[in-house]
Amino acid sequence: MEGALRPFGARPHWGKATGMSPAEITALTRRATDCAALRGEVDPTGKFGNELVDALFPIA
Repeated sequence: MEGALRPFGARPHWGKATGMSPAEITALTRRATDCAALRGEVDPTGKFGNELVDALFPIA
């Protein structure tokens, strides 16, 4: 399914299994930098993160 939707710039749901790398997902996420900044503001210690969230939106 991902291969069929890739030409359209579709992003996978973050809670679903995906074959895309975090770098590919964030490249498709228009405001990924804003998400990372907001995460750093509201969860500066990363308490509510996980492996995927940490890879997608690292706390600066």
